[in-house]
Parts: sequence; C-alpha cells; structure tokens
Amino acid sequence: MPLNRLFGFLPFFMNFLYRRSFMDQNLIGIKEMASKLNVPVSWLYSRTRTNDIPHYKVGKYVRFDESEIWEWLKQLNEAE
Repeated sequence: MPLNRLFGFLPFFMNFLYRRSFMDQNLIGIKEMASKLNVPVSWLYSRTRTNDIPHYKVGKYVRFDESEIWEWLKQLNEAE
C-alpha cells in the first residue's frame, strides 16, 4: 500500500478506535445524570460549559460516565 493511502487511512482508523472506546463505556445522558445527582439539568449544562464537571460531547449531545462523576464528587469533598 502506498504511504499516501496509508496516511489517508490513519485518521479514519484512529477515529474508529476512539469511538470504539466510548462504546465500551456506559455513558448516560444529562437528564439521567441530573436525576441521579438530584440537581436541575440547567445546573449540569452550566458546569459542562465551564468544564467544571467531567463529561463527553458526542456530536451535540452531552454524556457522562457515572463512575467518573462519583470519583469527581469524592475528590471535591476531600478537598473541602
């Protein structure tokens, strides 16, 4: 395979691997996360805009890894 074709394929392959890693995680939506945290959806949106809370953008959608959120909360409480 010529190098230019190989390098042209590389970004596609890396994107595939990146997306595949998301499929292995259990990501939840903003409404479900707000319900679990007992906070308004608007509070979560404001924290994602300022990158104060760990989150993922999947296109225009915001997703959360629940285990990352609980770890983040634990670290916040330990810092106080």
